[in-house]
Amino acid sequence: MQHKDSDSEDLEDDTIPEEIIREVENFKNKLKSNLEKTEAVNLGDSELLKETRTSIHLSPSEKEEYIRFLKEYEDIFSCSYDDMMGLSTSIVAHKLPTNLTCPPVKQKLRKFKTDMSLKIKEEVTK
Repeated sequence: MQHKDSDSEDLEDDTIPEEIIREVENFKNKLKSNLEKTEAVNLGDSELLKETRTSIHLSPSEKEEYIRFLKEYEDIFSCSYDDMMGLSTSIVAHKLPTNLTCPPVKQKLRKFKTDMSLKIKEEVTK
């Protein structure tokens, strides 16, 4: 089905391709999110480390295609602050505007159950 706008230009069909629908369903049905488990990948060579992380849930072909894409467009992505020439510190520096006349307030320490505090400690060290 094609639609025409006020300029009478033909627009593309706005249906979603089956492949995208399948990929979204596969993503939803995975037990672990792609963001939880990752592995390091070096996009540089043995002398120059350009490390990024990829999901462990990618198939070998997806991973290979992803790495090829990153290498093809490596001039767009940065692996360190040194790669970001001319980047203003006002963009990358985080500041908390505080009033020097007001001292900071320390919150009361909270106690957690033993199993919960172990999980918290694990997340903090992670």
